[in-house]
Amino acid sequence: MPSSEKSRQDRQINENAVDWVLRMEGGPLTASERRQFDTWLQRNAAHVRAFDKAQKLFSESGHALASDPDQAKRVIAGKGTGRATRLLLPILLMIGGFYLADGPIWLRADFVSDSHDMPVIQLADGSTVQMNSESALAENQDSGLREVSLLKGEAYFEVAKDPARPFVVKAGGTRIEVLGTAFNVNRIGDLTEVTVTESQVRILCPDVDEEVVVGPGMRVVCGGDGTLRPTKTVSPELAAPWRNGRLVFDGQPLFRVIEEIFRHIPGDAYLFAGSRRTRRISGSFDLTDPEKALDSFSKVFGLEIVRAGGVITIIY
Repeated sequence: MPSSEKSRQDRQINENAVDWVLRMEGGPLTASERRQFDTWLQRNAAHVRAFDKAQKLFSESGHALASDPDQAKRVIAGKGTGRATRLLLPILLMIGGFYLADGPIWLRADFVSDSHDMPVIQLADGSTVQMNSESALAENQDSGLREVSLLKGEAYFEVAKDPARPFVVKAGGTRIEVLGTAFNVNRIGDLTEVTVTESQVRILCPDVDEEVVVGPGMRVVCGGDGTLRPTKTVSPELAAPWRNGRLVFDGQPLFRVIEEIFRHIPGDAYLFAGSRRTRRISGSFDLTDPEKALDSFSKVFGLEIVRAGGVITIIY
């Protein structure tokens, strides 16, 4: 089966799994619905895996709503108290939490990593990708195209050579095109950072008419406003240090450092640091124990940390 067709089938299974979870949140299934669900669930193992993931995702969505009470209020606002509303409200709350917990990304993704995982995957063309924690990829490969979308997070690509089919990575509005090379792509907030370790890549940022060619040891950052930041030289140890179990920062703003660390710690982090958000940070942190690294980091830079049940972390 072509990879693109399999991807479409997998996405359809994921969407069906979410539909079933939503229907169950609205109240008990009828006898007919229960038979339909049992038939769907038993059809193959992929349905069971998708349903288990959907249940886990919607459970995490509840945590997301708890961390954003204003969102919950917006969902509830304007609704009555009748029986229909009581049945509908859990579904509306779950949908709101689903979006807060990156549910749409999960539905589109073919590969997802969690906070304790940095898997190496092989694509249909023989290319390999190592995903950083809390990352998501979608693959689309057919006879004339090799394309991967980095939907969230960070990934290191080692591309199999195929002169007849360029390999394209899309990350937000940024487009990276190669024939065979190795490079790292990192999405942080509204920025996309591309670091090349072997050969060359062509990069096109949104709203930038001219492509830029980047060689080994070079880094380009595309801004959320479509601008192309100046190309800079990067030492080998800073290209993708997370692959060796470390985070290394060289003059990065505090808010970005926090976001990088929390790829490896479950739950959501909220930074309340005023003007210190943009304070430049340099240092190296061990990822084998990210929570210990966070504690050490906070002491060194004078930050206070409050944890709420392992789900929410407040830093100030």
